Amino acid sequence: MAKKKGTVVYLSEEDKNNLETIANHWGISQSSAVQRLIREYINTTATKVARAASLSALK
Repeated sequence: MAKKKGTVVYLSEEDKNNLETIANHWGISQSSAVQRLIREYINTTATKVARAASLSALK
């Protein structure tokens, strides 16, 4: 399996501190925390889109 290339993300000092706090709270690395946050955002967004589509179908 080929290794995925990472994307460089530039964060402000405040965002770096927030990410470090989240990672420490979850007990995972900062890169894992970023992946988890992205995954949760995608899942939340997909759920909202699905709900909107369902409501549109009911009208």
